[in-house]
Amino acid sequence: MNKELLTKLIKIQTSIQVEKTKHNEFADFMFRSAEDILKALKPYLSEYGVAILLNDEIKSFEGRCYVEATATLTDGENEISTRAFARE
Repeated sequence: MNKELLTKLIKIQTSIQVEKTKHNEFADFMFRSAEDILKALKPYLSEYGVAILLNDEIKSFEGRCYVEATATLTDGENEISTRAFARE
């Protein structure tokens, strides 16, 4: 893993703050949306010269459908990725 890119990611993660401004009336809780997070992230991407790439793929395991979501931070030469699964 590229140390310089990791340092940029750490700085972004420790600096960014996204308020929970959305309300789920059914379960009565506050939350932040992916759009809220991406909007707050954009100035940091520019400041640190990095980009975030988001990709979703539909996967099927044992008769169930999942979304495999991947987020990749890149500086054009190096990248850091993480992925997660969500079921329908």
